[in-house]
Amino acid sequence: MKITSRPLLTPLLLAGALLLLLAGCTALGTEPVAVSHDGLQRVEQDAFDAVYRKPGLDLSSYQQVQIETCQVSLKSNWLRDQNQRSHELNRRVTDEDVAKIKSTLAGLCNEIFTEKLTGNSHFQLVSEPGEAVLQLTPSIIDLDIQAPDVDRLGNTRTYVTSEGSMTLVLEARDAITGEILGRVVDKHKGHGQGYLTWTNAAIQKQEAKRLLRSWGDALNRMAEQAWPAP
Repeated sequence: MKITSRPLLTPLLLAGALLLLLAGCTALGTEPVAVSHDGLQRVEQDAFDAVYRKPGLDLSSYQQVQIETCQVSLKSNWLRDQNQRSHELNRRVTDEDVAKIKSTLAGLCNEIFTEKLTGNSHFQLVSEPGEAVLQLTPSIIDLDIQAPDVDRLGNTRTYVTSEGSMTLVLEARDAITGEILGRVVDKHKGHGQGYLTWTNAAIQKQEAKRLLRSWGDALNRMAEQAWPAP
């Protein structure tokens, strides 16, 4: 049995997410400015890298919330870089592996968000756009998984010493007009653990679910402040 030691993405703490409804940002990789490219004003806060909202935004007119399908994209050249580092054919990442990674994470995101927001007293969760519907579009971008579990022979155990990174985005729009109301961009980078830890796809999935639930819980808690009392 061959043992490999490579970094792993552990999805990162997802907290305070309802502020995403009030947010916006400039282009990724630039310093935040007072007003974003689409007219959203920066909100001073410490929770995220950049938070913006539409001036004078009032959520009281939105009685329903629709969650769009989560969009997931990997870091530029991720597939190429992964396969350049791997000299074993059974550990090479294929296009099908990439599609599975993206589909799994997107499915978990939508499943947990729906679970957490169902029954919220401030709004009704709906599946279709309509009048007085706030449309939320979550995205996970620049996903950098440095130890994907793609061993097809089952004879390799992967041990990791550090985490990967990803950027979380959630946009809020009016479901009818498509007007952007808020956005946040928050980049998370993992820290080295300092010791070897065994990992596989099941372990990674469980950790992703745990942390996505934390984000969903925070979303509900923040609803108490963002929406007027029902």
